[in-house]
Amino acid sequence: MADRLGTRVLFLHVVKPTQAPPWLAGKTGVIDRERIASAQARMRQLVGRSRSRSRIEVGDPVQQIEKVARKEKAAVIVMTLKRHGLRGPRRGSVTYRVVCSGVAAVLALPSP
Repeated sequence: MADRLGTRVLFLHVVKPTQAPPWLAGKTGVIDRERIASAQARMRQLVGRSRSRSRIEVGDPVQQIEKVARKEKAAVIVMTLKRHGLRGPRRGSVTYRVVCSGVAAVLALPSP
């Protein structure tokens, strides 16, 4: 679709840093590296051999999405609404914050 519209696609996944109690602080680096490696493998699987670009960032999802969108001069951000358990964030909370930032138009798709 991007080729037909004469534009580029960037797949972005943001890994939130692991938050752990002080007595586990030494292990968070290992945990984060494993999570990043897992995200990279999944991204390769998702994007495959297409000409699309992909990127993994670490940090607050909203801040990283805004930063990359500004740098890339994104016109549209397409996001999925993740489902979380009862104790996780509300569905669409990251998407809502990105919409409110006004950095670009946002298309929010329900997760399968």
